[in-house]
Amino acid sequence: MSRCCQNLSGILVILALTGCGNGSNSSSDDEDSQDSPDTEKIVFVSSETYSGNMGGNAGADANCQRLADAALLDGTFKACVSSVAEEPATSFSQSTVPYVLVDGTVIADDWIGLTDGSIDNPINLDENGNPGPATDNLGGFGFTTVVHTGTSESGFATNPSVQTCSDWTSDLGGSTWGLYERAAFGWSASIFGGAPANLCGLQATIYCFEQ
Repeated sequence: MSRCCQNLSGILVILALTGCGNGSNSSSDDEDSQDSPDTEKIVFVSSETYSGNMGGNAGADANCQRLADAALLDGTFKACVSSVAEEPATSFSQSTVPYVLVDGTVIADDWIGLTDGSIDNPINLDENGNPGPATDNLGGFGFTTVVHTGTSESGFATNPSVQTCSDWTSDLGGSTWGLYERAAFGWSASIFGGAPANLCGLQATIYCFEQ
């Protein structure tokens, strides 16, 4: 608040006025700026590939966060991988705003749309907006867009005791997997209903979701 002085009939009057003089202060100057609410959540497939030994859920999450930070994406990111102790259906923030790729392509309108069995578009772009990387050839089937998940399309673990690479700490054993070029059944969970025994040793991607 500025102060102006006037000498009226020899009497000094001090007026406390807002906007004395030629300028004026906007009321917004006195208000703290506030962050805008989230209108979307970013999703990407990792630009890197990993074996099933990622250092557990925490290690997989750290991979997602590191890639997001390097790409200057704001927010907290977690990997869509399930273990005995943790699965996206219970550990993820369940968004009420759309999930989108980094180019704005909508994956799902909200958590319900994400987990209803199919998604609107494949999660096929990485954190930089580039196509996902080629993965190892899954079991000789010719699939090179493989994603480690251990997770069904509903967000729950498929079979955490045997299909999560020992909770993502081992290169041995099998795991449920998805294909990042798919939007229908098979985008997250194995389209063959089984897990090749050598999957944990293969180099594959992970899905990363903003929380």
